[in-house]
Amino acid sequence: MGISFKRSSRTDKQSDEKSTHDFNSSNHEGGVDQSKSDQAKYEQSAIIAIQRDILTPILNDPSKLSHYADAIIQDQQRLLAQANIAHSAELGRLIQNIIAQLNQSKKLFSAKKYHFLHRWFGVDLEHQAGSINFLKSLEKSIEQATVLSQCVYGEIMQSQQNFQLLEAKRVDMSQHIQAAEQFLQQSKQFASSAQYESFSIRLDKKINMLMTSQHATDLAMAQIQLNQNVAMSILDRFNEAKNVLIPLWYQQIRASHAGQSPAELEKLNRLREQLIRTLDIEHSQSQSTQAQQSPNATNIK
Repeated sequence: MGISFKRSSRTDKQSDEKSTHDFNSSNHEGGVDQSKSDQAKYEQSAIIAIQRDILTPILNDPSKLSHYADAIIQDQQRLLAQANIAHSAELGRLIQNIIAQLNQSKKLFSAKKYHFLHRWFGVDLEHQAGSINFLKSLEKSIEQATVLSQCVYGEIMQSQQNFQLLEAKRVDMSQHIQAAEQFLQQSKQFASSAQYESFSIRLDKKINMLMTSQHATDLAMAQIQLNQNVAMSILDRFNEAKNVLIPLWYQQIRASHAGQSPAELEKLNRLREQLIRTLDIEHSQSQSTQAQQSPNATNIK
């Protein structure tokens, strides 16, 4: 039998496109469901392994229960300590010092008129020397802030890596808690009544302790994320000021010294105010803190 071909109508094309879209959507949803199913199977297999390899031996030797999941808690404490961004506050203080210097610059770079006696006594030269010393001091502060900003960047990267490890430990802790809760119910079937009574009381207390520990860790992790966001905001503002606004401000200083017209001085003042607003981290932090709500720890069960 021969095969005949014909051009599809617009309606046929739309129908085909819709069928293709529905098929792709179905495949996507099916893939997501399959992924969730695989993840659930993996987690349950991990829970069974914990019950078989850790909790069953503990039932036969209850003295080991005191150390159940202790290694996870110790790892979490170590990672929390290493996730701190130690130099962020120091960089913030140095930037506030730069802002204070910029506020003083308005007096140094304002319009000046020198009479004959002023020039005779060298007042104009004294003022010029003061401006040069101010710029040298400002450049020194910016260089110090640049070194600190590089240090803070490295600490942010390390903090983010440790946070990912903390999230993995959080999953590990969740599996240990779920394994213990399931084992608490299942062990009734094969443990002697005397053995089970004492063991169940201690295991129940251990589960509550682990949940309390994880709750505290969740709060610390939320604070780490907040500290990371604040530190990245400090870096963004400083880099914008250093790479864009400060060079423009220096350029405007040279232009104003050449002419000292009212328009040039006004532009210089506007650039300085914009630079201060960009660097004013404390003000932006207070607004960000007020806007954010206190994070609630997620139930790990």
